[in-house]
Formats: sequence, structure tokens, C-alpha cells
Amino acid sequence: MKGTEMTSSLFKPLDSKTELGKFSPSDAAIAQMSEQYLAMHVSGVNDTAGCKAVHDARMIVKTKRVDVEKMRAALKAEALAYGRSVDSEAKRLTELLEPIEAHLAGQERIVTDEKERLLKAAASIAMLKKEAEDQAIRDAAEERLRVEREKIAAERAAFAVEQAERKAESDKLEAINAKARAELEAIANAQRQEAQRQDAERAKIAAEQKRITDAENARIYAIELEAACVAAAERSKIATEERLKLEAAQKAEKDQALEIERQRIEAARPDVEKINAFGRKLQELERPEVVGKQALKFLEAQFFRIGAISADFIHYETSKA
Repeated sequence: MKGTEMTSSLFKPLDSKTELGKFSPSDAAIAQMSEQYLAMHVSGVNDTAGCKAVHDARMIVKTKRVDVEKMRAALKAEALAYGRSVDSEAKRLTELLEPIEAHLAGQERIVTDEKERLLKAAASIAMLKKEAEDQAIRDAAEERLRVEREKIAAERAAFAVEQAERKAESDKLEAINAKARAELEAIANAQRQEAQRQDAERAKIAAEQKRITDAENARIYAIELEAACVAAAERSKIATEERLKLEAAQKAEKDQALEIERQRIEAARPDVEKINAFGRKLQELERPEVVGKQALKFLEAQFFRIGAISADFIHYETSKA
């Protein structure tokens, strides 16, 4: 309570509204400067007038900022002096109290340190006992592990011996099997070679038989083909002759009918017109295409007759002229 009264008598709290109101410029004045000065710009490096206006404005703003700093220092001076007085008094009182506290703490440690030492000793004894028990457990476990490892090592050694014996027996059997496989492989190779030789021999015989068969088949085919060609030629010749005979008979029959009709018509016309018409018909005749020898002979004989008639017709026309 006394300390509180002392503090109140030494320092009276400031009225923040009253004291802070001493700062200038006000928020409104700063807003006005912001609106006015932030709109200022220079047009370029040669804008002397603009540069002067900006400089003058900056000086005004700087003056206001310096005034604010001065007011800050003035308002804090009393508070700083009070703080230094408080620190000095607290240091003096602390220096008077510290020897008393140190004496009392020393007397207290006589008891507390001994209790702490006894507690640490008891804890150390318990820890040593625990460590001894743990070590005994570890030693017992290690002994069990050693016995187990020795047992495993003995079993492994016995297993290794057994494996070696098995491997030796296996190698022996493998050698016997390898020899047997080699003998079987040799026999198989010989059999394969013999089979290949026999296959080659059979292939050679089959090829020769095929060659003979193919040659005989070719000879027979040639004979049959020749006979077929001869028979076909003969059949074609007979068919052609029969066709020509039939066509000749049909043509003769048709020609006879036409001739009868022509004679009937010609009988009604003058002789000169009849002869001219006959000559034109002879000239318009087309030679048919035939392949048979007899047909050719027959055709040549007929055209020979037609030629003779044409010659007579020319002679008649010449004598008439």
C-alpha cells in the first residue's frame, strides 16, 4: 500500500486526450495536405517551376514532421525522468535486500541441500541396484543366447557336414548321370545321323521316282495332247466342212429363191438394166473367211466363176459403148 502511495506521489498519469491534443498538425490538416500535395507532379527534367513548387511543399511537410518529433520528445521527457528515478530507487532497495535474502537462502540450503543429497544418494543406490539387476538379467540373457548360439553353430556344422556328404553323393550321381546322358546323346546323335542319311536316301529315291514319273506323265500328256489336238483338228475340220456344206446348201437354196425372184423381176425389165443390176451385185459380193482346205478350194472355184462372169460383163459394157 505504501509503495502504491509513493508511486502516486511521484508520478501522476497524463490525460491522454489533453496531452496528445498538443500534437500538430491535426488529422484534418494532414488529409488536406495529402489531397493537395500528392496531386503534384513534375512534367520532366526541365520543369523548373514544377520542381520549385514540389520543393516548397516538401519543406512545409518536413517542418510539420519535425514539429511532431519535437512534441514527442517534450511529452516523453517527464515520463523518462520518472522512469530513471524508479529504476534508481529500485536498485538501491534491491542492494539492501539482497544480503539478507542471500543469508536466509544459505541457511535454507543447509537443510534442502542435505535432503537433496540424501535423495540423490538414495536414488543413486536404487539406480545402482536397478543397474545390477538389469545387468544380471542381461548376463543371464546373454548366457542363454551364447548357449543357443553354440547349439545353433553345432547344428549348422552338423548340417554343413551332412550337406557336404549329400553334395558329394549328388556330385557322384551327377557324374554317373552325365556319363549316361553323354552315352545316350551319342547314341541319339548316331540314330539321328542314320535317320538323316536314310531320309536323304529316301528323298533322293523319291526325287528320282518323281522325276521319272513326271517325265512319263509329261510324255503321256504330250501324246494325249497331240492326239487330242489331232482329234480336235479333225473334229473341227469335219464340223467346218459340214457347216460349210450346210451354209452352202442354205445359201444355194436362198440364192435359188432369190434368183427365181430376180428372174421374175428381171423378166419385167429391159436387158441393159438387168445386166447393170447383175454387175453391181457381182461387185458388191464379199469374200467370206474360211479355214478348211476344201472350203478354200470351193470358194476359189466360185470366185473364179464370178470373175469370169465379171469379165464377160465388162466386155459386154465395152462392146455396147
